[in-house]
Amino acid sequence: MTELAAGVVRYEEEYLLFLKEASNGFTFREFPGGKVEQNEEPLQAMLREFEEETGNTLED
Repeated sequence: MTELAAGVVRYEEEYLLFLKEASNGFTFREFPGGKVEQNEEPLQAMLREFEEETGNTLED
């Protein structure tokens, strides 16, 4: 089983979502996140994935 972690990023009354295009041409919204690596806690995975996807860091 693959464990995933995702996070909701809120700044004031705004939320961060990614827009991604599927192979069928449809666009969908997605929260930042991804797979939890071996010996990694879900929070660590979410913070790491956010940095990888945006180039920015978050504080927990």
